Amino acid sequence: MEKSKLKELVARIEKLPTLPVVVTRINAMVQNPKTSAREVGAAIATDPSLSAKVLRLVNSAYFGFPSQISSVSHATTILGFNAIHNLALSATVFQLFHDNGAEELFDRRAFWEHSLGVGVLARMLAEKVRYPDKEEAFTAGLIHDVGKIVLDQFVHEEFRTVVSLVRQNNLLLYEAEAQVLGLNHANVGYILGQKWNLPKKLQDPMAYHHAPGLSKYNPQLTGIIHLADIFCRTLKIGNGGDNRVPPLNKEAVADFKLTSADIEYLKTNSEKEIEKAEIFLDMV
Repeated sequence: MEKSKLKELVARIEKLPTLPVVVTRINAMVQNPKTSAREVGAAIATDPSLSAKVLRLVNSAYFGFPSQISSVSHATTILGFNAIHNLALSATVFQLFHDNGAEELFDRRAFWEHSLGVGVLARMLAEKVRYPDKEEAFTAGLIHDVGKIVLDQFVHEEFRTVVSLVRQNNLLLYEAEAQVLGLNHANVGYILGQKWNLPKKLQDPMAYHHAPGLSKYNPQLTGIIHLADIFCRTLKIGNGGDNRVPPLNKEAVADFKLTSADIEYLKTNSEKEIEKAEIFLDMV
């Protein structure tokens, strides 16, 4: 793509929707070490719609609490403000991109099923490799490919050409994106993460899930999302827009030291865990 057209394309992408005020406020709060769980809960409670979504998720089979949790402040006390922030962010992303679109070539429902699968497998991997925040891993997996939705929604005709090229030549989506657009969905994810002022530890997986070796702020989480994405593609969970499995960056996941028993556990239990998380798809 010519530089002038690429510049125009990026300008169009930068007109992306902003996060609601309350989520933007929470993004800033969780990056402040002085923030308390009570303050985060109180901030979410100012938005009745968001509060209802968070409570619906907290009381779902995904968490499996034995008794009903009736307030965001109670949920924040139990789960911690990072987990509640991640739930609020996940619910908001689904809300912003809820439109299923008119493009028959790119199946948004299958896309969200793939994203959910990556989130669930990232959560399971996080537990296996002792990543300190499982819910953060889930959220990172859920939003890692949101750049694809952005391209479909904001540069629709160009994205149509991308998807057609994928089908004609059996390319990976990011290969076709680079050929047609001069950038790919991971680049768009980076732009979006910056625009939304997301924590850098969430920006990295959005930007580098296909090139985890480039991650500076959170290489472990980026490696988790990289591997979870490959697992999902191998297991054919949903569809991210192409039918190939990207190459595995072995160096990025070498420290995980997963055994054959770990891999078998992930394969065996992923379907059950995804079923528990399907409430997220109800928001699409």
